[in-house]
Amino acid sequence: MKVAFTRSARADLTAIGRYILEHNPSRADAFLDELLQCCLEIADMPEAFARIHLTRVGAMRRRVFDRYLIFYQTDQTTVTIVRILHGARNYERILARQAKRNF
Repeated sequence: MKVAFTRSARADLTAIGRYILEHNPSRADAFLDELLQCCLEIADMPEAFARIHLTRVGAMRRRVFDRYLIFYQTDQTTVTIVRILHGARNYERILARQAKRNF
């Protein structure tokens, strides 16, 4: 299975990297490498992580990495990383707003 990242997920990775670089420069590169590896590993077992159903978004899955939540959807050949959000954020509202823009 291949892994694809939405434009929003790529922007999330960039923002996370900038934040960590600003607050803990010695940890930034390793943290981003680990986060990216965590995303890529989803392809090995895409159904192993929690399935969630958000009212205005629909079904997707969520994997936890440190304080971040990796939201993704799957089809027969691809895992699509939809967003990577800090767990303290109102992810349901953020994902609903994104879904509304995409339709």
